[in-house]
Amino acid sequence: MIPAWAAFCPNCGAQAGEVKASKGPESEQILHRFGCTGTGTEFFELVFTPNRMIIAKTGGRPYLTLSQMLQAAAESQKKKAELQGLSPEGILADNPENIPIAYSDILSIEMKRPGLVGGGRMKIQMRETKKQHEFRLPEKREFQGHVDFLRSVLKERVIVK
Repeated sequence: MIPAWAAFCPNCGAQAGEVKASKGPESEQILHRFGCTGTGTEFFELVFTPNRMIIAKTGGRPYLTLSQMLQAAAESQKKKAELQGLSPEGILADNPENIPIAYSDILSIEMKRPGLVGGGRMKIQMRETKKQHEFRLPEKREFQGHVDFLRSVLKERVIVK
């Protein structure tokens, strides 16, 4: 989706309103996806394809009250629903803050099991940059499914604590 203010798509260079034919990543299949939060007040959708993951920002702004937090969560859910109909390339084009990460660039993913409250944590350690991406997983009951999927694509690089 090209932002309304843009004359050209920042990712593919297509003119606004024009659909550009593409080979390769456009035909990528989405294998798995789930929502999570960052370590602050941001919301994300993690999208997994056969060769990469995409960190898609679905919302986030500072909030001070419970009603502001609930409003931000509702807006994030709406954005997640919009992303459901997009291809991986469409997700990347939707927001310049959405980033792709090739599986080969991931050194490890550390999954911390859920405690009494919360759904666990996920820390992605990058191979070259040594950068880390950290997320809180909201659903305790879905934790093992996420671990099983990640192990199917990243094998021994997934560490569960």
